[in-house]
Amino acid sequence: MKNENNFYVTRGKTDRRRKRDRIKQIQKQYIKLYKKENLLCKQERSLGFEALEQPYQKGFKRFFVLRKEIHSEKQILFYNELLTIINTKQLSLRKDFKKRKRVNRKKVYLETEQKLSELNVWEFLKLPEKFKPHFIRVEYHHLKWNSITIKYIFCEPWRYVLRVEPNMITHIKKIDSVLESEIKEIENFIEHHYLRPKISKSRSKKFKWKEHKIKNKEVQIPILKLLKINEQY
Repeated sequence: MKNENNFYVTRGKTDRRRKRDRIKQIQKQYIKLYKKENLLCKQERSLGFEALEQPYQKGFKRFFVLRKEIHSEKQILFYNELLTIINTKQLSLRKDFKKRKRVNRKKVYLETEQKLSELNVWEFLKLPEKFKPHFIRVEYHHLKWNSITIKYIFCEPWRYVLRVEPNMITHIKKIDSVLESEIKEIENFIEHHYLRPKISKSRSKKFKWKEHKIKNKEVQIPILKLLKINEQY
């Protein structure tokens, strides 16, 4: 470069190299800040919970249970074990689990639908072999991504019914004021200086795309040569 210092050139560092080293040092500081924030958040999550002296109710919860009509012990054990995998839970402040929506400029309470969970391909592969015959494969067309998603749905949902119970709060998360203040300080610093995109960019890895080698040599001939060959004939 024109304004390059001769002292740095003799040592083997150009202006471009020094600029690149400075950027690397800044990226290392971003990664260090991210690791510190992540570590503090893990420490906060590992504090655990403590039991309340007086539990209180906060709304209602709804989940699936096995029907009472099933009397066989083998079936009861089998379907209860399966229920631990596909069960879902909903929370609501109303006992009837209705949500308020606006229909034709009027506020109407509509029922919320609750289904057993649908498994994706990886979750289905992890299932024990005894459960797999009770699922069917269904393909959905994803409009946003214009792709097909595969789901596995339980064949006999009638074996389970919904049950509503009060949602009792018996435990509360432990609080460490020192940890919370440190996390809040780092979050405020990152948000104030708009560092989230820079941190994600410094943590990302750059991949080099390599062209696939084509075994057929005729395909590797340039288009201009092919045109010349065709003109001869």
